[in-house]
Parts: sequence; structure tokens; C-alpha cells
Amino acid sequence: MIKSASIQSGLMLTVLSLICLLLGWILIPNLTNPFPLSRFNITLLFFYLVNLFVLLQFPRGKKQQDKKKAVVLTFFAIALKFFLYLIFLISYYLITKKLTTEFIFSFFILYLTFTFFSTWRLLNNLNIKE
Repeated sequence: MIKSASIQSGLMLTVLSLICLLLGWILIPNLTNPFPLSRFNITLLFFYLVNLFVLLQFPRGKKQQDKKKAVVLTFFAIALKFFLYLIFLISYYLITKKLTTEFIFSFFILYLTFTFFSTWRLLNNLNIKE
């Protein structure tokens, strides 16, 4: 069951990424000060890979017999995701030497979108019922 949940999460993440890609291709050229689509594509690919890694870690945490170890593993995956995003922003700035408002805005839209998705999948993985 864990493998099917991981595959389902991966497929949902892929669909979400493709929707974001299409929206980016439509919206970014219409900005007042558009940035190159290649930078958006690289950013989206980075978000996809980081979230895929994190989504694969959630079921590993659930499989742990020790509940404390499971919580630590889950929090580690979430913290790692945050630090990888931070390293990406710093690297982007060092390479391009500027962060435009449009790029920052698109980055945080992607950040929020993928964070909500990861949180939703985590809660589903934990089987929290109302």
C-alpha cells in the first residue's frame, strides 16, 4: 500500500507541476517585466524534484515502528525542503546577480503551491480523520 500511495503522490505532483508549467508559460510573457522562461522552468524542475524527494520520505516515516523516529524523519524532510529552497534562492541570486520582483513573486507562488500540496499529502498519509 505504501508504494501505491507513493506512486499516487508522484503522479499528482507531476500533474500539479505540468499545470504550473502551462500557467507559467501563459502568464510570464504577459508580465510588465518578464524574466526568461528558462529560469522559470529550472525553478519549477527544482520544486518538482525536491517535493518528489520529500513525498517519498513521508511513507518511510510512517513505516517506522518507533513513533518518535517517524516524527523526526518527517520533520527532517520538511526542514530539508525549506533549506534547499533557501539555498536555491541564494544560488540564483549569486548566478544572476539580481532578483526581480516578478521572479520572487513567481517563486513564492510556487513555494506556496507546492507547500500546500506537500502538507495535504502528508495529512493524507497520516490518515487524519475529522
